[in-house]
Amino acid sequence: MCGKIRNYNDAASDIIERVMCLNEKNPKIIKILVMQINETIDRMDSVNRIEHFNEYNTKESVYLDITTALMRNSSGECIGVICSFNDITNRKKIEESVERIDRLTSLGELTAALAHEIRNPLSGIKMSAQILNKRLTSHLKASEQNLFEAIIKETDRLDLLITDLLNFSKPRIPKFQIIDVFEILNRALLFSDKKIREKNTIVSINNDIDESQVYFDKGQLLQIFLNIISNSLDAIDTEGGLKISVEKLVYKNDACICVSFEDNGCGIDKENINRIFDPFFTTKESGTGLGLSVVHKLATSNNGNIEIESIESVGTIVKVYLPKYRGEINEY
Repeated sequence: MCGKIRNYNDAASDIIERVMCLNEKNPKIIKILVMQINETIDRMDSVNRIEHFNEYNTKESVYLDITTALMRNSSGECIGVICSFNDITNRKKIEESVERIDRLTSLGELTAALAHEIRNPLSGIKMSAQILNKRLTSHLKASEQNLFEAIIKETDRLDLLITDLLNFSKPRIPKFQIIDVFEILNRALLFSDKKIREKNTIVSINNDIDESQVYFDKGQLLQIFLNIISNSLDAIDTEGGLKISVEKLVYKNDACICVSFEDNGCGIDKENINRIFDPFFTTKESGTGLGLSVVHKLATSNNGNIEIESIESVGTIVKVYLPKYRGEINEY
């Protein structure tokens, strides 16, 4: 075999061009295809693998099911290798979504029970510390006073964690209403203004659409936006940027409004990207790992969705798909 490509179809060309820059040297997809072809030749047997790539323009994930097999002539002699690859991105996303829902359902039941059991004695600990602190104030040294304040502060922190657990395990049933995306987005940015100024972050908003009404729970949409903005600011270095864009599009055959949050922060390791919605998974030193789990649950319970694309050391794009208000259709 001479090692040359003998033929390829338009579909193969389109897929390869999607995941590589035309001027790129040693593109990832070519290296993977060559390696798998060589493995097929060495083993004298077919090889099948699913590989992950990022679309060159949008940085969105692309999953390819790649199969390489030997080509033989009528005499059984090996005359080459045929390589076929299919874009299974949609199938992969559905599979991951089903797996995530299964994990969240079983874990949600457990966390709800634990949260209630922990909160009751925690309230007693806080009340006792407050009473003792008040009664003994005149007899306490400054260091002893600090100990009481630390106990009360830590019980408040644990109570906040329990609230997150309960929100994750059994979020409030959405109260659907007609809301304007930009009204909620501006409120979220207002609440985040202190952190934005501290980081000296440049925030830009694309406001080109004429209709921005969605059918969603107002409080839960605000919670989603606040969490995403907070995560973006945590990932951004001082004087970084956060681009927010709002556009109308069709997602899974339904009209929706997509709100995208694009930062130029530290990004997410490719080994962690599939775990970001898992409860208790976090790379932050002080994080609970419940924020994005709650956000994902709130989005789906409101008939929306959330997707995250990220490249380490480049940045992250979070896309929130919100069901567009469609008049009387939403009322029934």
